[in-house]
Amino acid sequence: MEYQITPFKPCDIEAVYEIECKSFAQPWEKKYFSLYASFRQGLPLETRVRSYARVARNNDEILGYIIWSNNERTGHGRVLNIAVREDVRRQNIGRDLMLHAVHHMREADMSRCQLEVRVSNFAAQRLYESLGMVRIGVIPKYYGDEDAIRYELAL
Repeated sequence: MEYQITPFKPCDIEAVYEIECKSFAQPWEKKYFSLYASFRQGLPLETRVRSYARVARNNDEILGYIIWSNNERTGHGRVLNIAVREDVRRQNIGRDLMLHAVHHMREADMSRCQLEVRVSNFAAQRLYESLGMVRIGVIPKYYGDEDAIRYELAL
């Protein structure tokens, strides 16, 4: 399947939100996706922290998305959210989205990429480990009902 990774636009909100709701038991609220879609050059979260959102797109069809932030104070990038539409999983779309974000973190001189994942999400854990990420800890009840594993990749 061919696709491009492009900036998240306001016209993508409905499709991204649908993927979010089908992918997570505790989805983000739609208003957050609206906010990310309106800042194509990066959302300024606070001084020296900027977040970015990209989608994997096949023509007008959204296949998946990733949202990450770069913190200039700490030099760390953080993947905030990533999901791929269920019917197109296991086609390297999630991997390509991660590689895209990591590439941009490196270009921004971030020294590390970090993220959290549910302890029950084995598919995501395999993906992150295949990219060279290592487990650096467990955060009890991070998701309220479930612990998270924190991963890190030295850039």
